[in-house]
Amino acid sequence: MFRQPKRGSEAGFWGGLKRRRRLGQARSESARQIADLAKLPPLTVGRSDRPSGAYDVRIRREGAGYRVLLPSFRADANARSYVRRRTAAYLWWFMQAAPEVEEISGNTSDGETPSLARYSFSSYGSQVPLPDYYFFRDRGYEAFRRQALSAEQDWDSRSDALIWRGGPNGLGLVSTDPAMARHPGLQQRIALALRCKGGPIDVGFVAASSPDQAAIFEAAGILGDVVPNLSWGGRKYAIDIDGFSNAWDNLFHRLLLGCCVLKVESPFGFRQWYYDRLQPGCHYVPVRADLSDLETQFDWVKANPSQAREIAAEGQALARSLTWDSECARAGEIINSTWSSQ
Repeated sequence: MFRQPKRGSEAGFWGGLKRRRRLGQARSESARQIADLAKLPPLTVGRSDRPSGAYDVRIRREGAGYRVLLPSFRADANARSYVRRRTAAYLWWFMQAAPEVEEISGNTSDGETPSLARYSFSSYGSQVPLPDYYFFRDRGYEAFRRQALSAEQDWDSRSDALIWRGGPNGLGLVSTDPAMARHPGLQQRIALALRCKGGPIDVGFVAASSPDQAAIFEAAGILGDVVPNLSWGGRKYAIDIDGFSNAWDNLFHRLLLGCCVLKVESPFGFRQWYYDRLQPGCHYVPVRADLSDLETQFDWVKANPSQAREIAAEGQALARSLTWDSECARAGEIINSTWSSQ
């Protein structure tokens, strides 16, 4: 049936209704995620009158409560979803700050999107990193910490195999052409998979963004079986490599499980809120962003088991020290010392 296009007051009515519904959904989602942490102060949601990125959210004090301001324009569905789900983290970190802090702004993406926000979950420039959304959502990985204690094996009984599994997330060219394997613009995870194919390091993707990409990866021999996360409690070594930004829970989980982590340098310089306490050679073994020393570093940890074990222990101790309570306090301190320069 032919329908006349909506225009005038009718279009304005329905458009306004949709906008109000989205604002209500954003408020409800933030309230739901904070409900078990504290009594939610008065919270309202509106549209920002300032320029912002599609993933940006602004939060300001309003009387005894808070007002969340979303981008004024209609962003794409992915951006709207991220803003709706992840705003709660920034609201909670803001609630840890001193009363004189008037306002903060945060980028709800992984950190790779254009943004005018002051804070981010992963930062490569002047944005200030705060604890990431996964750390907030999982309450400092509380449940995983308990599971890790049960899954962790004695160092000497662990496997020497170096395995990585994940998705083809990242920034850069997507190609499985062997001629592109050393191209500086190739997505870092794909470069890792092509470099390690057929070698002693087992790298495989367990997901793809589309059926055709999965078929291409399968033809290239870089798909792998799913490996249970907790199985790294029985492995001496692990790899950490960026996706769209830092792989938030991958590194934290591997450290909690007591692995000696070979951490690949971020090609864009992404960092998280605790990276000032994460030291190469102490808490992890560094690998160059172009992967040129990956095999050398793997050979080194195998040839130096005492040092590898010590690095694993130091990394685990650091991760264990980054508790929910300590990092809530740290988030407040970060905001207190940086918000005025927004």
